[in-house]
Amino acid sequence: MSKQMQVVGTSDKDKRSKEQIKFQTYTEHIKTLKIEIQALKETDEWLSKIGRERVIPVDRLDVVAQKDFLLALDGHRELAKLSHREREKFVDIMRQDILDVLEYEAFDELKDIFDKYNRVNYAEYIADAEAMAKKKAVDKMNDKYDLDLDPEDDMDAIREKVQKKKMEAADREAAKEAHRQNKQKNAKQQERADKQAAAEADMTKTTKQLYVDLVKNFHPDQEIDEERRAWKTEIMKDVNNAYQKSDFLKLMELQTSLLEERENKLQDLDEERLKYFNKSLRLQIEELEEAIKKVHPQTNGNPFGRFYSPDRSVSVIQMERHIKMMKQQTKNKRNNIDYIRTLFGLKEYLKQY
Repeated sequence: MSKQMQVVGTSDKDKRSKEQIKFQTYTEHIKTLKIEIQALKETDEWLSKIGRERVIPVDRLDVVAQKDFLLALDGHRELAKLSHREREKFVDIMRQDILDVLEYEAFDELKDIFDKYNRVNYAEYIADAEAMAKKKAVDKMNDKYDLDLDPEDDMDAIREKVQKKKMEAADREAAKEAHRQNKQKNAKQQERADKQAAAEADMTKTTKQLYVDLVKNFHPDQEIDEERRAWKTEIMKDVNNAYQKSDFLKLMELQTSLLEERENKLQDLDEERLKYFNKSLRLQIEELEEAIKKVHPQTNGNPFGRFYSPDRSVSVIQMERHIKMMKQQTKNKRNNIDYIRTLFGLKEYLKQY
């Protein structure tokens, strides 16, 4: 996960104001977070790719072996010779293991066997399970949003009602907040709000100044050299994209990295404007930290996230360990098919299960 921001140390940096130190710290932390997010995205894609290529095939071979083993159990010629207790255990095994396999892949042969050992057929079981899950979800939404949704309602209608309730709640909260702010606002707060508005205007102005400066230096139209013109064209794509999004930080990064001979004019920014910039940067840090959760393989739903490690070689080792284990497990299941063909083997299996 993301590293904690480090407090700037002593020496010459002490000459800067508190807001200047914050500004520098926040901008460096944002750069670190962006690098981390990009690395996580690449690792997530890599994990998915290698997982599909290496893990899924061996996992499916294991499931197929389990399916074949269940078919062998069901087709055993001497089931009638099982004791009552052994028969009960046999049925319990068939019910549970068939469900486990069908959750992975809906083999038609197992659906038929499922129907044999359960009071409802597989289609009815799935319909009941889906209805139960829907009822739980609807009950939860009724409790949370004070609604009277019916599980029999169409899902689109349910979503529409929930969305409407959310919007009504948001409107109420917004009205309460506006009322609270209006009630509490005094002359001093109004003065602070005016200063923030001025800082916002200054930020817009500064953003435009950065944009104009970059355009002046990197517009490709006046460039004679073809190679440099292509380079400047790519730069201007980033510049225009950042300006359209009003991304002050990105424009500043571009200016700093592309015009290295220029000293950053941080000292020219007054404290009030820096406070506003820092507030914006803090919000950006929060958004980036939330974005990390959405792209991290262990928290974004990636089925191979359990193999994640910052060191890809460790992920490969973990995958190979899993693959080795699954291959041995598959081999054991194949051996069990032969083992349970005799009545003695079947009884021993039921005893040890």
